[in-house]
Amino acid sequence: MDESTQLQQSQLAAVLGGDPSQFETLISSLMSSSNETRSQAELIFNLAKQHDPNSLSLKLAHLLQYSPHLDGRAMSAVLLRKLLTRDDSYLWPRLSPQTQSSLKSILLACLQQESVKSITKKLCDTVSELASGILPDNGWPELLPFMFQCVTSDSVKLQESAFLIFAQLSQYIGESLIPFIKELHGVFLQCLASSTNFDVKIAALNAVINFIQCLNNSSERDRFQDLLPSMIRTLTEALNNGNEATAQEALELLIELAGTEPRFLRRQLVDVVESMLQIAEAESLEEGTRHLAIEFVITLAEARERAPGMMRKLPQFISRLFAILMRMLLDIDDDPAWHSAENEDEDAGESSNYSVGQECLDRLAISLGGNTIVPVASEQLPAYLAAPEWQKHHAALIALAQIAEGCSKVMLKNLEQVVTMVLNSFYDPHPRVRWAAINAIGQLSTDLGPDLQNQYHQRVLPALAAAMDDFQNPRVQAHAASAVLNFSENCTPEILTPYLDGVVSKLLVLLQNGKQMVQEGALTALASVADSSQEHFQKYYDAVMPYLKTILVNANDKANRMLRAKSMECISLVGMAVGKDKFRDDAKQVMDVLMSLQGSQMESDDPTTSYMLQAWARLCKCLGQDFLPYMSVVMPPLLQSAQLKPDVTITSADSDNDIDDTDDERSMPELLRSAKLAVEKGLASGRNESYVKQLSDYIIPALVEALHKEPDTEICANMLDALNECLQISGMHVDESQVRSVVEEIKLVITASSSRKRERAERAKAEDFDAEEGELIKEENEQEEEVFDQVGEILGTLIKTFKASFLPFFEELSSYLTPMWGKDKTAEERRIAICIFDDVAEQCRESALKYYDTFLPFLLEACNDENPDVRQAAVYGLGVCAEVGGSVFKPLVGEALSRLNVVIRHPNAKQPDNVMAYDNAVSALGKICQFHRDSIDSAQVIPAWLNCLPITGDLIEAKVVHEQLCSMVERSDSEVLGPNNQYLPKIVSVFAEVLCGKDLATEQTLSRMVNLLRHLQQTLPPATLASTLSLLHPQQQLALQSILSSHGTVHEAQSLVDSQKFRGLSFKRPQLGCVCLSTKTALEITGRLSTGFHSSSARTPIPCLFDNGSEDSSKKRQVFLLGFFTHFSSNIRKWNISNPKSKFVGVRQRPSGKWVAEIKDTTQKIRMWLGTFETAEEAARAYDEAACLLRGSNTRTNFNTHVSSNSPISTKIRNLLNHKKSLKQNSSTTKSTIKASTIVSTKSSFDSSIDSFLPCNSNIDSFPSPMDNSISYFNGIKQENLGFDNAYRPDMSGCLGGLEPVASQFYPSCSFPSGFDPQLPFIQEGTMLPKNVGLFSDTSHVLELAEFERMKVERQISASLYAMNGVNEYLENANDSSDALWDLPTLCQLFCPS
Repeated sequence: MDESTQLQQSQLAAVLGGDPSQFETLISSLMSSSNETRSQAELIFNLAKQHDPNSLSLKLAHLLQYSPHLDGRAMSAVLLRKLLTRDDSYLWPRLSPQTQSSLKSILLACLQQESVKSITKKLCDTVSELASGILPDNGWPELLPFMFQCVTSDSVKLQESAFLIFAQLSQYIGESLIPFIKELHGVFLQCLASSTNFDVKIAALNAVINFIQCLNNSSERDRFQDLLPSMIRTLTEALNNGNEATAQEALELLIELAGTEPRFLRRQLVDVVESMLQIAEAESLEEGTRHLAIEFVITLAEARERAPGMMRKLPQFISRLFAILMRMLLDIDDDPAWHSAENEDEDAGESSNYSVGQECLDRLAISLGGNTIVPVASEQLPAYLAAPEWQKHHAALIALAQIAEGCSKVMLKNLEQVVTMVLNSFYDPHPRVRWAAINAIGQLSTDLGPDLQNQYHQRVLPALAAAMDDFQNPRVQAHAASAVLNFSENCTPEILTPYLDGVVSKLLVLLQNGKQMVQEGALTALASVADSSQEHFQKYYDAVMPYLKTILVNANDKANRMLRAKSMECISLVGMAVGKDKFRDDAKQVMDVLMSLQGSQMESDDPTTSYMLQAWARLCKCLGQDFLPYMSVVMPPLLQSAQLKPDVTITSADSDNDIDDTDDERSMPELLRSAKLAVEKGLASGRNESYVKQLSDYIIPALVEALHKEPDTEICANMLDALNECLQISGMHVDESQVRSVVEEIKLVITASSSRKRERAERAKAEDFDAEEGELIKEENEQEEEVFDQVGEILGTLIKTFKASFLPFFEELSSYLTPMWGKDKTAEERRIAICIFDDVAEQCRESALKYYDTFLPFLLEACNDENPDVRQAAVYGLGVCAEVGGSVFKPLVGEALSRLNVVIRHPNAKQPDNVMAYDNAVSALGKICQFHRDSIDSAQVIPAWLNCLPITGDLIEAKVVHEQLCSMVERSDSEVLGPNNQYLPKIVSVFAEVLCGKDLATEQTLSRMVNLLRHLQQTLPPATLASTLSLLHPQQQLALQSILSSHGTVHEAQSLVDSQKFRGLSFKRPQLGCVCLSTKTALEITGRLSTGFHSSSARTPIPCLFDNGSEDSSKKRQVFLLGFFTHFSSNIRKWNISNPKSKFVGVRQRPSGKWVAEIKDTTQKIRMWLGTFETAEEAARAYDEAACLLRGSNTRTNFNTHVSSNSPISTKIRNLLNHKKSLKQNSSTTKSTIKASTIVSTKSSFDSSIDSFLPCNSNIDSFPSPMDNSISYFNGIKQENLGFDNAYRPDMSGCLGGLEPVASQFYPSCSFPSGFDPQLPFIQEGTMLPKNVGLFSDTSHVLELAEFERMKVERQISASLYAMNGVNEYLENANDSSDALWDLPTLCQLFCPS
């Protein structure tokens, strides 16, 4: 034992010895202001706690009971509470029974004898802490009888002490007090009603409210309803007696009750709110008291989750509250400091009343909504605007800005009045009113955009530009610049560009202003303008960048740190806007400055650090591979930043300093990607893969930790997206512990999301629930779906990365995922659950076969789900299982075909909403033909599959299917060629459409098709080939002629079809309602085309067919123009589309490597799945087309996009918008409307033909389809391993055939039914109808027949390219529709017995 240890032991012995003064000295030293003395005392105290806890505890209790020193008694009570608190240093179990008994007795004795109130409260805390640990186990049976004795005693001190302990025990162990609910109700009521001591009544009020909150049963809470008047009377009596401190305590307790149990107040809500408003209106009371009364009412309004809509039923009180808040906004002085603008404090002259009124207006509007608040505002604000006082003008404008977020939907309906009201105040003589008007425009631009920008840019931007000239009022100038930021964020480049000259020039002037706040405002505005105008900002780059670099280099002192940080932000956004070619010359200088700053020592509160991280991410995006040389310098400090501050990449959406939150959230993924590229390309200064691993090890845990702390649903979805991207980049660098942490967090996310959804469902059942609350719940559920979507993406990434190694984690998650398949879940949840299983089946292949018994029943049922996206995911999964499932899938081939039949054969299958499901069903059918041919009647099924080709919606599946067809033709598959090659015309037609289409096959497949066609040209008799080609569309004939020529290529043929010279006229068969070209249009096209032709004959004047309005002339014009274009087609020059980007908006990659496009438009409440694609560019073009169609040509796109009005996406969006419009129009008269995207077979004229598509022993007649036959195959499914006992399971009672062979389910000898559906794939693809088919019973069908006749015209004319003289005669006799169908069976034949 060394000397210091011996000394400590001797000191410990002295402290715990018989002399009490030594221990008192130790306690006194613990309170010493000397660090050295206090540290030495703590060391001795901890030694005593470790070696002799009994003596230490008794010494403290003795000091608490007998010490004459107040500080000593108080410190003893605090130390005892810490020792008896259940944490890591919990001392109670280590004490002997004798010590424990002594402590309990001493504490109760001290409560009775202590006379100092502050020490008594500390004693109550100590007793409550100890009781919460031992009372549930009956470890202190004397306590509750003692407390009930105290509350009935004559001692005010003991009454208060007992209620203080009851209040804390209700918080800690309330369930232990519930058996005494009757006794507690009695003592609470007696005290609140009869006690004259306010301290006792406040303590009782605290105990009542805490106890009510611990009751889970509403009937138990209702037992305390009769206490509410006495509870409110405690407040009013305190105010009447002038005891505002007590009143404020009571208000704080009642506010807590309003937030946690608002329904407890419902029965007496009118009286309670009336009392609070009276307090708020009493100007004689202290501001703090009035503010708390207002807070109570606002808290009630915000308690939507527990009492939705309750406060909206009290409009008279809402009007009074609004008036109170408006009067509070008048409490503002015209402070000279505001005008001098020497500092950035914009609150100069504003009182606490003003601040509270401003905040509460915002909260009130968000909680109650526009339908409640806007009528009140419309009634009160005009009087403020008409008054002569500047304060009232100012208050009205501030109020308008504050309520905009919560009232945006209603205010958009009155946008003209709102904008006019605000803009008129731009010219008010008082600068603070002008400032408030600018502030309102900035807020409205955010909350009412982009409608405000689209409709009023010609009024708002000039007004803001003029405000920037107010040099007498720098705050007005700075705020005008900030408003330009808000306005431009929701602006398209097309709107903003005409104003750029004036706006940029004024902002450059402000940059030279002597006031720092003006300079900072100008910088942020320039950054936003550049970001919104993109390449249009190049014009101003040379003028702007020198200013920005000067600020970056010279703003070095502490006072200018924010200015320098904002210059970084502005430079990086300008660089991104103009592109690296323009930015490259300045980039090196900027990067050098940033790297020097990165290496310098910065203070912890320096904003440069966070701004620099965002700037690095943007510069990385802008410079691409040119950024890689900087990685070795940039990344090490960022590693430390990622380690120390995991939240630096995630910033609040409310931050005033953010230009683009997406940049902040994407910082880490972008930098991680750059680090990986630097290593792969050898530009990381000798660093290897461990460098990427090190970075990944910091970033992924940081994101998971930040995600764990994030309560906001929308931000949570964004963080999940960022995490997914980091996982994709890191790949196999992610270790098992990190995968574990991600999986555990996903479990928590799913659980929390499910809990939130249950809470919303409960809110919808509340008696105060109303339509406005329903709209809010709908928006919250949409955000929730985005969270689930991101969960699915993360799991897909992990499955793709780790394949079978991830399956143990998948099994853990199964109990969380399986309930998502249930019909009570949303379509998006069902789709995500299916996609996760699809990924498991596709990536894990044989290792995933063990899950088929569990999940295939779900998959089969989902094939006929009412939602097309769910159907698509399900039929895709069937295709995967057919490909890799082998013998496990074989028994289900028959049921799979039956399910696919319903999808493919439905009359609406090729509608835009359903075509993706149709294409995937066709692909799945092809895989069954390929991998399970021995289980089907291939001579019938394969031609039926051919009958469905080509597919053109899902470009990924199109490539797979068309490659399969090509392979089958190459090996002369007799079943695809047909007897005597009778299916050859169909095959040639498919090849032609694929060759003429966009991205319907890979380059290799296209070349193979060309070789096959050239082989046919050489081997087939010319007459047979000519007959086959004559059945094709004109543009297909042109393409094949080009290909079959000795010099033609696939690209030339596609360019021939897609050439820009054809824009404005499509060679596709005419559609109903096609546009007829007038003389002027025809001549214009002729002129445009002639300039692009090499042949001199192209300049020969061409006669034109004039528009006389008749159907006959319309046909003639179509035929003439078809022939005209055909004649000169060989001279048309091809065109190409470049791909300038590698990262696109609206596009993300699936784990399978495929790219998906999706568009969301929150203003129109549209979310549309656009399909899966082979490349990111294809997906990006699909997004661009949808974005232009939904938002107009000014919207942000990935490419310069031309939108075809006849494209599948165009039709899909048009149908969706029309459907939503019709739903809105019919909502007042119709309670249920069948969605346009839903496939439902109704009893109509098609009944017989629909029924005939199905197996005769099947009851499938709609989506979803019940199945009610044998369940023998599925009875043996084992669930215990995956924990599905309580999970949703589909009704698979109709699965056909069990384990029996399924070939017998097909009927190769069946014939077409008499009521055969005319909408066959052949007919839809343009073949000719048989004569007198007898199915058209209305004019719409007659029009369809006319369309098919026009198709015949096109084919016949194209067969004789120069036969223009016979057009008129042909049209007059073109009514014979006796041409025969190609002799191919359809799926309906395969499932209908003779």
